[in-house]
Amino acid sequence: MVNLLVTNGAIAVKETKLLSSKIPSLASGSYAEAVKALKESGFGAGYEGADGEELCLAEERALDKFITEYAPSERERAFLLAPRDFHNALAIVKAKTAGISAEGMFAPEGLYTLGELYAAAEEAEKRVARQIEEGERQKPQAGKVQKILINLKQKVAKNNAVCGVCPELFEAFERAFEISLAGRPLTGARAGALFACAQFGYLKRISSKSRVLKELLAGRADRSNLLAAMRLKGGEFTEDIFLVGGRIPLKEIAAFPTASKEEQLKTASKADLADFCKLLLPCAEKGLPFTQAERELEGFEAEYFYSKRFELSGKQPYLYYAFRRREDVKNARTALVGLNAGLSEGEILSRLKRRQA
Repeated sequence: MVNLLVTNGAIAVKETKLLSSKIPSLASGSYAEAVKALKESGFGAGYEGADGEELCLAEERALDKFITEYAPSERERAFLLAPRDFHNALAIVKAKTAGISAEGMFAPEGLYTLGELYAAAEEAEKRVARQIEEGERQKPQAGKVQKILINLKQKVAKNNAVCGVCPELFEAFERAFEISLAGRPLTGARAGALFACAQFGYLKRISSKSRVLKELLAGRADRSNLLAAMRLKGGEFTEDIFLVGGRIPLKEIAAFPTASKEEQLKTASKADLADFCKLLLPCAEKGLPFTQAERELEGFEAEYFYSKRFELSGKQPYLYYAFRRREDVKNARTALVGLNAGLSEGEILSRLKRRQA
């Protein structure tokens, strides 16, 4: 891993090219003008074409290269890139169980190549089928709810890869194929919850010795759990969809939608989420989409560091830069898609995440 002085020195140069205050201007011209302006600002790592999506992909590849080359430790690199692997693994399972091609479903590669993920998926399916056939693994009953929360207490020693991937990811593959081999379709929601739980289990394990990473994981887990509970509208919130790593326990998350407003604010305040709660409750009362809360969740990590931007030290500048640059890509893609769709400048600006440098 790279020395922090080298990493922070590289960031000092590269952060001058972040979009920051240039973002609003993207919405004021044409699609071609926006692509040109982005390239002139250094966005896209030298991409010379006129396709906005390819420009954004080139920027993502350049950022991934930076994350890998300048990571202060393997822990930070994995925290930033591993979620891609769980997304891509989910895409493989969805395509495989539905008998369709996964083309167009993948995110850029994370810690593992697509070839490695496909190999792990095939091995997991073979193992489950063989164990069911030999009676070593009980075939799941049709309609029976499967527990998909990774029990970390039983996996303390699982730091080594299984068939080339982390144990949490391999187990998610196995559990997915357990369900599909029961003779029932593996729904998108069920598969999504399975891999999300596995992802947060993995992130909790690798971030256990980093205060900042634990806080980032807790903030995302708590927000995600509260949103999921509110979307259920009184339905049962179980450990099957509960994301570990947060500060609010399962029991309180499950009770949150039907609790009094006073109790809801009390629960949210335990995790410093009173403001987030205030975004959720009015929408729930009026039956409106949780748009503002979803946007707050999407940009949580960059906002976490932005509020502390003059106090960052150690590995924090690296993480802040990575999340800010990812936010640049999201904003650029949002603006370009909006321009291509003929949205007005005001409509595009309302969808962008903007803050001062």
